[in-house]
Amino acid sequence: DNDFALVVLDVQMPEMNGYEVAEYLRDDEHTRQTPIIFVSALSEDEQSIFRGYEAGGIDYIVKPYAPEILLGKVRQFLEMDRYRREIQTHRKHLEGLVAERTAELEHVNQVLQAVRSVNRLIVRESDPDRLIRNACEIIVETHGYRAAWIAREEPGKAVVSVAGAGWDAGFGALRDELASGWQPPCYAAAQASDLGLTVRRPMEECPGCPLAPSYGTGTAACVVLQQSRQRLGLFVVSIPPGMSLGAKAEALLLELAGDIAHGLRTIQTERARERAVTQQALHAGVLARLNRGGDWRGAMAGVLDEIQDAPAHEDAERAEH
Repeated sequence: DNDFALVVLDVQMPEMNGYEVAEYLRDDEHTRQTPIIFVSALSEDEQSIFRGYEAGGIDYIVKPYAPEILLGKVRQFLEMDRYRREIQTHRKHLEGLVAERTAELEHVNQVLQAVRSVNRLIVRESDPDRLIRNACEIIVETHGYRAAWIAREEPGKAVVSVAGAGWDAGFGALRDELASGWQPPCYAAAQASDLGLTVRRPMEECPGCPLAPSYGTGTAACVVLQQSRQRLGLFVVSIPPGMSLGAKAEALLLELAGDIAHGLRTIQTERARERAVTQQALHAGVLARLNRGGDWRGAMAGVLDEIQDAPAHEDAERAEH
């Protein structure tokens, strides 16, 4: 396992001569490229010297020799070996940077694919719970992140629904915790940040979170879902160990969260508009009955019943579609 900068071999040795040792070194991949200097008696002929070069020697010193000559050659080879090691270290560093950059670009492309797929989903989806559930599945299926979950809020209410993908268990326990009024520490941290985003280590920084063991040694990127200053929930993705959230991936994640928030806000606005139109039509019906001389008490009672039943009818129609 040792790595040598230079081998100095005496040609005449007991049991195995220097040429045989050189051939053995050349057969070993760890010493195949190690330079060899042969040392031999003055009586060595040209054929023996040529054999030394054939065996892999790069220099030949004939005895007797001045020690300064050998030391000078050794210093030269040590310096060359130092340069070689520096080049190897630099090359490995560059290879690591290239691999890291390649992985980052692949991840960015995966997240970008998720953004496009979620945008297509937002255009056609009119149910908020299906929207967050399908969005999480898309994010995981495109391999942008290991897992994703969304806790959805509505005005004047706490979390009303939770959806997730990427892990087989844990989301039910998370849903129960949120329903009890517990707020994830990452939510408060994300709200306090300028971008509405925070990256945390759940195992260390989110005690009590039912999903913390699922993250392992990885991290979680948590983004506040917000549109027109209205908070719509929390969006969280799992980042594998050893992977960092680069600037481009962070920007795409914020864009993804913004698109989901926009979709949720659009659904809320459309549902509010539909309710307003329904109530306006019902009120018009009341006025029509009154103008015809009908019983205003009976008319109002009928209209109130219809107003109360309207949301259920709307939900049933959406479920059919």
